[in-house]
Amino acid sequence: MELERPSLELERPSLELERPSLELERPSLELERPSLELERPSLELETPSLELETPSLELETPSLELETRNFENP
Repeated sequence: MELERPSLELERPSLELERPSLELERPSLELERPSLELERPSLELETPSLELETPSLELETPSLELETRNFENP
């Protein structure tokens, strides 16, 4: 019985690595200033109408027409 030796030929792993790129873009430092042009609020105000209707003061009174008997004073 013959035994064969296992093959010991191993391949090396590839160690060729790519270096990361370190080229970075600088952020833009151009800033826009906010507009300082402000609009003033309108101060045109409407006043409330003061036209009030008052109740009529004409009153109707009941009629006092009474029939009276002729009484004589003693």
